[in-house]
Amino acid sequence: MLLLAIGTEKDENAKEDTSWAEEVRFPDFLAKVAAQQLKRVLKEDSRTMNDFVIREVHGQFDPVISNQAQGRFLFQLDIIRKPFGDKVADPLGAQSLNSSGVIGTMLRATNASVKNIEKKPVMSLDRDLLPLSLGEVSKLLKRYDYNHSTSIEVVEVNSGHSLIMPYR
Repeated sequence: MLLLAIGTEKDENAKEDTSWAEEVRFPDFLAKVAAQQLKRVLKEDSRTMNDFVIREVHGQFDPVISNQAQGRFLFQLDIIRKPFGDKVADPLGAQSLNSSGVIGTMLRATNASVKNIEKKPVMSLDRDLLPLSLGEVSKLLKRYDYNHSTSIEVVEVNSGHSLIMPYR
């Protein structure tokens, strides 16, 4: 109420008050909250941070035309994969130093250790990221005890890959 009172302005030429506050339906509010939560979770997840750049997450509620109380949640992810290569960087610059003597031996041992480190498997969009996103959104909707949705869909806009889950 306070925001409506603050946002109301008197326009001397207009017969009615104009207000900058718009009506927000609860499902639309939940979609925006869930999108922000999902974006934060994806940016903080160490596996996601290593493999992807999270550019944007958008959420919306699409009501069923015949029944405005029912509908589906749609979340669009704008994510790009970080480039990766097969080569392990030379952390100490061993190529530029003399490879003979004690320092050379230490550098060769360090390079061998770095090359033997097992690489973590690359996170998959379909196998890992979309199910993670769907799970996070579902948890949030359950916390708000919102059960007027028929489904939740998560779409990665660049690849067109999506995952849909019935929701009640």
